[in-house]
Amino acid sequence: MQLYYSPTSPFARKVRAAIIEKSLEDGTEFISVSPQENPEALLKANPLAKIPTLVTDEGMAVYDSAVITGYLETLSGRALMPDDMSVRTEVVTREAMADGIMEAAFNSAMEKRRPDAEQSRYWLSRWHDAVKRSVDTLKLPARVEPDIGDIALACALGYLDFRHSETMKWRDWRPELTDWYAVISQRKSLQETAPPEA
Repeated sequence: MQLYYSPTSPFARKVRAAIIEKSLEDGTEFISVSPQENPEALLKANPLAKIPTLVTDEGMAVYDSAVITGYLETLSGRALMPDDMSVRTEVVTREAMADGIMEAAFNSAMEKRRPDAEQSRYWLSRWHDAVKRSVDTLKLPARVEPDIGDIALACALGYLDFRHSETMKWRDWRPELTDWYAVISQRKSLQETAPPEA
């Protein structure tokens, strides 16, 4: 398989971590791209020019990180989603919550790159509030082996540290998550996919 990704994307990090958790990295070619530059190979696989984008061994392009993690679950390796559909629904809903945190944080980071006079205070406030409300509702994970919801949550919290360490201080809202995050962050999958130092 081929995975088009950016090392700073939390969505791509989630997929890369899932690949490592499932021990599929040896069969995956990781291709770092800048979507803003519209690389031809990425556009061929995904006309939206978004990452992550996975190209299967059969040549099928799979995109949106949650669709990719669902596809990965059909492959060999450790299960990141339970077989029981009621439990699976809870797991992928937590993944969706984490994805929503990432999306709000990503949109906020992009908005802050605009000139000050052009930034929307309304949207920055709305995204900040969405992140805070979401983090406030998270249940403290208690599993020994993390599922895809846990991996996604770790990537979301890591992205808040990476892009919003001064404005979205999640440890102030949920200090009890700090110990859990410190432990899960030591996993190989998250160590090897951590965003580059600023």
